[in-house]
Amino acid sequence: MLRGPRALALSCAFALLAPGCGEDLPAESTQTESSSETSTGPGTTETTAAVPTEGSTASTATEGGTTAGTATEGSATEGVGTTTGTGTTASSGDTSSTTGDETSTSSTSGTTTTTTGDETDSTTGGPVECPQLPDATAKPLTDPKPEARPKLFVRPDGYHLIYMFDSPAFKTNLVKLAPDGEVVGAPSTIATGVWHQVAGSGERYAGATIEPGNLATGKITVVAVQPDDTTELVDIAMIPSEGRGPGTIAVQWNPVAGEWGVLWTQNHDINPNQPGFVHARLYFGRVTADGKWVDGSKKLLTTVDTQYSADISDWDNPLIWAGDRYAAVWAEYGPVTADIYLVELTADGEPTRVKIDQGRFSRGVPAWDGVGYGVAWGHFDFNTHFNLRFAYVEGGAVGEVLHLGDDQVSSEGASIVAVDDRFTVSWHDTPGGTSQVFYAKIDPQTLAVETVQVSEPGFADHDWSYSLVHDGCQHALAFQHVLNPSDVWVRLFE
Repeated sequence: MLRGPRALALSCAFALLAPGCGEDLPAESTQTESSSETSTGPGTTETTAAVPTEGSTASTATEGGTTAGTATEGSATEGVGTTTGTGTTASSGDTSSTTGDETSTSSTSGTTTTTTGDETDSTTGGPVECPQLPDATAKPLTDPKPEARPKLFVRPDGYHLIYMFDSPAFKTNLVKLAPDGEVVGAPSTIATGVWHQVAGSGERYAGATIEPGNLATGKITVVAVQPDDTTELVDIAMIPSEGRGPGTIAVQWNPVAGEWGVLWTQNHDINPNQPGFVHARLYFGRVTADGKWVDGSKKLLTTVDTQYSADISDWDNPLIWAGDRYAAVWAEYGPVTADIYLVELTADGEPTRVKIDQGRFSRGVPAWDGVGYGVAWGHFDFNTHFNLRFAYVEGGAVGEVLHLGDDQVSSEGASIVAVDDRFTVSWHDTPGGTSQVFYAKIDPQTLAVETVQVSEPGFADHDWSYSLVHDGCQHALAFQHVLNPSDVWVRLFE
């Protein structure tokens, strides 16, 4: 097996944080879903692929491979992960209490190290040694003020955790974590405001920010990582926009060209005489490593026809780098249907599409395993809620669609990583007015699934899944714990 290097008080008033308040729906337009017609934007190539059926349902198992039953380990449940109920959004009056052990992390005494023999350390050229750390839930952030929207990045000696902090106004912070989730050093502020999406190059980070208003402005802020794990501003690139400005922005690092790719929706009035009723067009552009917009790089990816509106995830990053190209998941809402695509983009943004689904869409994300793509997205079912789906796409062919989570409740907020020849997906279900975090390890060829509940047994508040990474040895899953005040926890597992 080849492994990579160690490679809000938040309610609907803060809609950028709440899953129930920020579904990926078309901007101010209503569409029906009865037709199979599709639309393509200017200059695009569309690969024809049959839309797969949705007959597969994920089974639930414990991490040891057994079936029914729950086992409590620390602060996480690792057993049957399905519950039933009606999904609702949280009220702003939700409260929570702490137990006095909020600052604890699991002990790593007695840790052993194993070598598998078929892995290579990129620094020494020898085998990679993976410490056998126990599965654990780290609670690294202990400030009483709210922390939210966590994003993890793998570092050679642990992780960087980037998150939103509210004190007294929103700002974006970074803190270093050890491999066991323990905080190393003090948090530092990256930027004022909220970084809605973040990408890393190893030496730098780029964050996407939107200044709201009738004519919104979007920008990409590039910062350099310092030896003490703080950051220093490099530059800020303004995204050239028309109409009412950007709606959702994604950014990703291109290691071949040494630059940032930017994917964003841009809102335009459907009728100039009726301002405020908008449709969204999708664009791609480029920013240099030093944070300067590349003139002439802006490219329209979808149509200007006001009957259509484009949508990308506002949760985890919908844009990835896949060896020698970008890949993204987006939806296009038309007058009679909504089509969901996995799209490969050349380094300058030339798209090739594969249709993977039809219907209303929520927060689709891809991962690449070196051959094909695992894709997770929310599909609107029963005219009441979104359910999580997974499919494997290889060579333009879409495999059978797998249902994740409980079909009877809303499940969304997916994050996905490729690990060897498997994929791991995290998400949250929302049964009975609560939210609970899960992850599933998936074999894309057989669709065999092992599902694990992360939230505590009987948890009656809100856990929201945000960011899942794998460092070559273990997974780390950052999730937002409770609402008022919200904390960021990190689940570590093999």
